[in-house]
Parts: sequence; structure tokens; C-alpha cells
Amino acid sequence: MNGGELGTVIAQNRGRRLQPRVMVVQDAAGNPVHPQKIIDLSKGITASDGNPYRIKRAREFSKIPIGAMDVFFGV
Repeated sequence: MNGGELGTVIAQNRGRRLQPRVMVVQDAAGNPVHPQKIIDLSKGITASDGNPYRIKRAREFSKIPIGAMDVFFGV
């Protein structure tokens, strides 16, 4: 995310494909977020820098430093 967080897309936005709902699983410092924060990018919610949240880039699944157990069970 443009705020430095790591998230995963959990729902598409059919009208605005570049503004899905995202579950933030890691904060900008790399710490796990529990409970996870859900951000609907179409709502214009702002990041810490004051700009609306957006997806900065996609990452390969194998390069993501957390797994499903971390996301769903907080392990």
C-alpha cells in the first residue's frame, strides 16, 4: 500500500477495479496487524501521509513474509 502497509485484496469492486477492499495484515513497520484492518479503497480513506490509500504494487505470493496462519489465526 502507499502507506507502507502490506495487505491482500479480499473483494473486487466491479465498478472501480483499481479500488477493491483490502485486508491490511502488516503495518508500515512490518508488524502484524491484529485484528486485521479492512480498507475499502473506493471510500477515499487516507493513509498517514494524508493521501488516499492505494495499492502501490503487487508482490509475488512466494515473496510475502507472512502466511495464512498469521492472517487468519494470529500465529
